[in-house]
Amino acid sequence: GGGAIIAWEDARDPACTKIYAQRLGYNGKKIWENGSLPLTRVNAQQSGLLLAPDGKGGAIIVWQDERDVLSLKDLYGQRVSGQGELLWDKNGLAFCSENGEQAEAAMIPDGAGGVIFTWTDYRRGDRNPDIYAQRVNISGKPLWQKDGVIVCGAPDIQRSPKIIGDGERGALIAWTDKGGGSYDIYAQRLNADGKPLWLT
Repeated sequence: GGGAIIAWEDARDPACTKIYAQRLGYNGKKIWENGSLPLTRVNAQQSGLLLAPDGKGGAIIVWQDERDVLSLKDLYGQRVSGQGELLWDKNGLAFCSENGEQAEAAMIPDGAGGVIFTWTDYRRGDRNPDIYAQRVNISGKPLWQKDGVIVCGAPDIQRSPKIIGDGERGALIAWTDKGGGSYDIYAQRLNADGKPLWLT
C-alpha cells in the first residue's frame, strides 16, 4: 500500500519489554490509532521479534515470549491486518513451548501467505542445542510437526540458523555446528512438507 508496518521491542512498561507495531502511510503518517499496537495483553517479557508480510496487506510477527516460567523462552506469533486487527487470538499463538529456550530465530515468507521460521532449540539441555523449523499458514495453523521439525539433532552444538526460500515453498537452512570439534557451517533443505531432502 505504499507504506510500511513496523514492529519493535518496547520498554514503556518497566516490568517487561513487549512487542508493539505501527503502520505508516506513504507520507509517514501513523495509520493505527493510539500511537501503536501491542501484540498481546500478557505481562511477560517479549524479545527477538521477526516480521514478514502476509500478502494481504498485513504482517506476521514471531517473537520469544517468557510467559511460561517453566519452559523459559518460547516462540509465539501474531498476525496483524492492515487495519491493525489482531487476527491470531488476542494474546498470540504458541508455536513452540517445549522445555528449555527457543532462541536465535530466523524467518521468511513461505510464498502462500504464511511463514517458515527456524531457531536454536535447547529442549535437550543447554549444552546440546539443536536446529528446528516450523511452517505456519495464514490462519496461524502449524503445517509441520507440533513444536517444530528437527533440522539437525547431531551431538554437540548447533546454533544461529539462517534461512532462505528454495523457490518451491520449502527452505534452505544453514547454521554453525561444533559436531566436528571446531565450528563449521552445515546446511539442510526442507521441502514444503518439512521433510529433509539432504543427508540427515
